[in-house]
Amino acid sequence: MARLPLGDVVLFDYRIDALLAVNAGVESYVASLPATGERVVVKVPAFLARPDEQRALTQEGAFLAQVRHPNVVAFLQGGFLDDGTPAYAREFIDGPTLGEVLQRRGAFPFWEALLVVLQLLDGLAVMHSAALFHRGICPEGIRIEADTGIAKFVSFGRPSRHYIAPETRKPGGAAGARTDLHGIGLLLYRLLTGEDLIDDDGRVLRPDLLTSIVPSLPLPPSRPPVPAELARLVAELLEPDPVARPADVGTVVGVIEDVLRLYAPKAAPDAPETVRGSQFPPNLLPEDLEEDRDSGWD
Repeated sequence: MARLPLGDVVLFDYRIDALLAVNAGVESYVASLPATGERVVVKVPAFLARPDEQRALTQEGAFLAQVRHPNVVAFLQGGFLDDGTPAYAREFIDGPTLGEVLQRRGAFPFWEALLVVLQLLDGLAVMHSAALFHRGICPEGIRIEADTGIAKFVSFGRPSRHYIAPETRKPGGAAGARTDLHGIGLLLYRLLTGEDLIDDDGRVLRPDLLTSIVPSLPLPPSRPPVPAELARLVAELLEPDPVARPADVGTVVGVIEDVLRLYAPKAAPDAPETVRGSQFPPNLLPEDLEEDRDSGWD
């Protein structure tokens, strides 16, 4: 049973139009401003949400309220329902998750993967400058705007079991900037190979990747080779010891920009001349994903 009936007005302004999803004790609704028709997403705890799930939702809203960046979904309003349940409203993204794109089109050529990751690193840089850490980077928590091609973080602090850094698996393990960079490494591996590096039990499927000087990534036959500098960067991002990873976002961006300048085909979208803040090229969305727009995305 959904917590919010259709037609209810919550947080003073937003009319509930449809239930979008129930995940990890959180209900997400598409809502609209009656005066303008603008669509938003309203997130509330499900009826049977555990206390920790309710806290996670409240923390996510508080986190978003502190970040303003084109590659981070915009926080709009926070507050409580009539019964005291916490809730918040955020920007509606008309486009698929990066996970959905990966499922339908498979691995990316390395230059396209890097253009997506550069956008996300721009968002992370702003978070880290405010001592805020994502702690949950995964393809399902990133959406691609269908019209603009911009990649945006839309969920925070709740990592998939395939995207958890070693230090956070330990009781009391603290997350930091290098935890987020580990998440970027796992995301890059998925983008480049089409596969997750970590299995359902938390085991690394390619331990040799972390010990090779220049690792060999298991690329699909249709994909061009990955430059050695990029393969080395992926291995460094995935180091089990956080201290062995790159020091900060700027270091990672520098390596990626060098790889794009040196190796990206001249015909690649926006590369190598334009590398910072590049949009996810709209033609990377498969045709069937473009058609899904009519059914409504969040």
